[in-house]
Amino acid sequence: MLTLVLLLSILHFISPRLGAYRYDLEQFVSKIVRQPVQIGEIAVGSRGLEPVFRFYNVVIFNSAKNKKILQARELQVGIDLIGSLLKWQIKPGLLLIRSSEFSVYQKKDGELGLVGISPTSTAALDASFIDEVSPWLFEQSRIDLEDITLNWNLVDGKVVKINNLYLRLHNGVLQHDLKIGGHLEQKSSQQYLKPI
Repeated sequence: MLTLVLLLSILHFISPRLGAYRYDLEQFVSKIVRQPVQIGEIAVGSRGLEPVFRFYNVVIFNSAKNKKILQARELQVGIDLIGSLLKWQIKPGLLLIRSSEFSVYQKKDGELGLVGISPTSTAALDASFIDEVSPWLFEQSRIDLEDITLNWNLVDGKVVKINNLYLRLHNGVLQHDLKIGGHLEQKSSQQYLKPI
């Protein structure tokens, strides 16, 4: 109990001073997501015994920092205190992205491309992308996406829009838990999936 009170007191003390450490926090988040990050506002709180940094108006850039890959209203990064102490390095416990938009493009050859903002920053969703991202995904304790808009652009030009999409990935020691949900927006009576 004393540890919790001490932790909350420290978080309350450093919260107004976080603006002075914006650059260091941008570098910390950049290391976690492996891309350059720009942060608008910063706040700090806790989730149980886990300190949580809340970043608002976040932009994630490509490696050259000349194109936006993703823009989100809020990004939260929690610190897994026990995991950090065991590994002797800072280990994220929570990664949450709230209020963002993604587009998936289906190409004529069947390949898929993922876009965070515009078609000029497309990442191919192929085997090499999956091989690169999978280990990182399963290293994280918890990843949450909330209030996401997904535009699925089919090869024939039709767009399937999914609003209020959420994805929750919890990686435990012996199991992984994945939950996905959202609302499919349909403007006409056209069928997107044809019966076989």
